[in-house]
Amino acid sequence: MKLKHQTLMTLASVALTGASYAQSEQLVGAPASVASTEGVVTHSSTSDAKNQVNKNAGLVSNKVIAENSESTTVARKDSRAGSAKIRQLTDVNKTVKTSKSKLSETAKFREKSPAQSSKYHEFYFFDADAWLLSDVDGDGYYSEFRVTFDADTIYDFADVYAVLYLSRNGGPWQEYHVTDVFEINGESGSDDYQVTTRLNFDFPPGDYDVLVDLYEYGYSGIVATISAEDDIHLSSLPLEDLTFEDNYDQGFWFYDVATDLISDSDNDGYYSQFAITFDVDTDFASAEVYAEIFFINEDGNWELEYTSNDFWLDGESAADQLVVEFDWNAGYPTGLYDFKVVIRDSVSQERLAQAGPEYPALSQVPLESYDRDNSPSSGGGTGGSNGGGSSSSYESGGGSFVWLLPLLAMLLPLRTVRKRVGK
Repeated sequence: MKLKHQTLMTLASVALTGASYAQSEQLVGAPASVASTEGVVTHSSTSDAKNQVNKNAGLVSNKVIAENSESTTVARKDSRAGSAKIRQLTDVNKTVKTSKSKLSETAKFREKSPAQSSKYHEFYFFDADAWLLSDVDGDGYYSEFRVTFDADTIYDFADVYAVLYLSRNGGPWQEYHVTDVFEINGESGSDDYQVTTRLNFDFPPGDYDVLVDLYEYGYSGIVATISAEDDIHLSSLPLEDLTFEDNYDQGFWFYDVATDLISDSDNDGYYSQFAITFDVDTDFASAEVYAEIFFINEDGNWELEYTSNDFWLDGESAADQLVVEFDWNAGYPTGLYDFKVVIRDSVSQERLAQAGPEYPALSQVPLESYDRDNSPSSGGGTGGSNGGGSSSSYESGGGSFVWLLPLLAMLLPLRTVRKRVGK
């Protein structure tokens, strides 16, 4: 029987203040192959002690705590050789925008009676918890929170993934995150998994319940479920998205981000030519801005790859989408890269909007420079996480599933491949 200390605390007593969370984001020091933007929670449970260690090791989706830290950005290294050019997208989809996020227009909801796996009684949740992290305007409703859970199985180990949902004031269960595949080890108390989420759009203030469905990788049907009905820690979380935070600088946002993988000379799944497309909208009639594009380099820092000329945003029009095409010639190791696009005011240089690895299109992009594009992949690079659009999530915990990434990369088509937010 597994022995595990479980600390029962009110959500208010474990909530991080905005200031303490911001301080945690200034830390740097994870290996170059991983990165994280998670806040630091100090609390006496066994799972948190373990998660504090996992911040800097072992899982595909961990990230250096540098996501929003300007102090960790560096100039482009002299060893890099590459070019980039920007153009306006001509074949623009004329579909009328119905929300501030493309993902919000295709929100997924849980079925009332989802199919269960025949192995439903062979997996279970030992416990779950939730932490409130960031309340920018101090009104008691949080735009950032974390869910942790400990899934167990009767087997020695199993590869699983989880789908997380939110229900506002007893309403339908809306999907907000699907995790990477991770490993659980029997009834171990050291394989807890955590997902940290920032709500961006379309989550009005309210009391939210959390539900987690667990799936065994490679098989259909749910193998275990935990919700507010099973654990009080998953009930009545006071949440709201960033647009309801009074101190949130509204007016500019990313409607959509996509990455095109163009050229892979040696067919190893890693590309030396690629393009990043983004559509930034504004509440104003127009605005003159410029873009900066960064990637996490082998030192774990955000390295500035490209700075655009000034360009104009045209309200919420789809006709101002921009494409930046990259040709990496030399000096970029083979690996999975995380990117960040920053939009700045052309006069004041103030940061107006930012999109990072919370968007799938900017996370785990399989790249290498052309000088490596004629030989077998050597691995390395940076990892990322899924999520994006109306909510942005980061994960850690469980076992490791790194070995599968090169295999998955090999399955990419040989020609242009499109990664789009929420797909």
